[in-house]
Amino acid sequence: MLKEEDPLIELIREWIMAPIDESAGLQLSTLEVFTLVEDMINEHVKIPHGSRLKKYIPKVKRMFMPLNLMDAVHAYDAVTHFSRRKRVPPTFKDVRHILNLATVHERDFLTRSCTMMMMMMGDYCESSDMVTVIVELLKKGKVVSLVTAAGYPGEPQRYEARLRGVMGGECNYLHITSRDADTGAVSLRVVDPVEWKDGRGQRWDQAEVDQLLDQAQV
Repeated sequence: MLKEEDPLIELIREWIMAPIDESAGLQLSTLEVFTLVEDMINEHVKIPHGSRLKKYIPKVKRMFMPLNLMDAVHAYDAVTHFSRRKRVPPTFKDVRHILNLATVHERDFLTRSCTMMMMMMGDYCESSDMVTVIVELLKKGKVVSLVTAAGYPGEPQRYEARLRGVMGGECNYLHITSRDADTGAVSLRVVDPVEWKDGRGQRWDQAEVDQLLDQAQV
């Protein structure tokens, strides 16, 4: 099993479990650490090259939106009471859930990898709790994109069999929900690649593609 790794999450957990400055004996509480990290993230959004976050995580990439991390912490804590634990620090998954929750609060667009979800549910998942969550998000005005490696080119009905009425797609194909003007029935329709692809693949002729693949195998 691959070890879960994320520099930001590991930094947060490290600061919670050990003094930030051992020489000064500086020890922050769990909530104080999240408050500090929220401030550092929002600073990094404004000053990506000279931020404190860049100092602690040199390879951190540019961030484009601030996060209200503490709102997410309080929302997560109201359910899990993780901040009250005395001997068990927040786990990797705890911190990841909080960061994900903060991101969801700031965005109206969510992307969900659903390959494993589809594999576990098989060909019918209308009663799945995950589908219920997705539908509730759609009702709240969120845009939900489900990304999967399961490819059915030109067969959107096969996605419908697994994801009833929810947007589905694959790396080479894009489908969106569409309502029939006559019957009112909602189904998936294929989006013309011209509408969403940038054209790079279409500019290559087959001979160039073959040449590239042949060179890659050398």
